[in-house]
Amino acid sequence: MTIKTDIKQQKKLEKFFKEENTWFPDNVGEKFLAIFFFIISGILACAPNKMIDFSDLNNDMKVVLIGYMFYLLGVTYMVMKYKSYQEAYSTNRKRITTRELLKNMPIDRMQLWIFITKKKIKPCAVMTAIIIAIRIIITLAAYRNIYLSDILMVLVFNLIVPVLIA
Repeated sequence: MTIKTDIKQQKKLEKFFKEENTWFPDNVGEKFLAIFFFIISGILACAPNKMIDFSDLNNDMKVVLIGYMFYLLGVTYMVMKYKSYQEAYSTNRKRITTRELLKNMPIDRMQLWIFITKKKIKPCAVMTAIIIAIRIIITLAAYRNIYLSDILMVLVFNLIVPVLIA
């Protein structure tokens, strides 16, 4: 199965999200939370796997999983403005999904998913590159060796998994 991008629909989505700035007040909080969770997860993710002594597997896995949980929360808040809509100054502050809002436009659900995925790839790739660079520096300084597991774990959990989860 191949996924094809419809250029016309992507342009319509880009124009829609550029013109629809009515959810800006909520967007500021979501951006702040995304940055906050990215910073926390970045700090936790920079520890090389060799540094985490898995002698106490229960506690060490908690630290690793909490770091990735914060990262996924950051990605979720980062794309929240593309997934839900709320009138900024209305008396009815009910959130509706963007899919429901766009149901009268000629936009396919798959095209919305592609649009959101494209918006996630760049920040996830930058964060992944930063974490890999810091991990390599710490690993070289502490152990004078680069471990493939350090790079693969970051690639899988910081780039591939968040991009695939829409």
